[in-house]
Amino acid sequence: MKAWETVQSMGMLADLKEQNYRTTLLACALAELLIEKSIATREEITEIAARLERADFIESFTAHERNLSNNG
Repeated sequence: MKAWETVQSMGMLADLKEQNYRTTLLACALAELLIEKSIATREEITEIAARLERADFIESFTAHERNLSNNG
């Protein structure tokens, strides 16, 4: 790999790290807001996060959508 390609790759990696940091920050802020507004408990958010981590996200999202349409 040429020196310039290495520099470009490192820049892209830094951009991804920044994007990941901002996404994580936003997710944490939203979770805290849900808790503060008594929309969800910390335990519920933790449970959902664990479930999403165990399952394929799309599969979990589809099941959730089916559940919502069945309940209302």
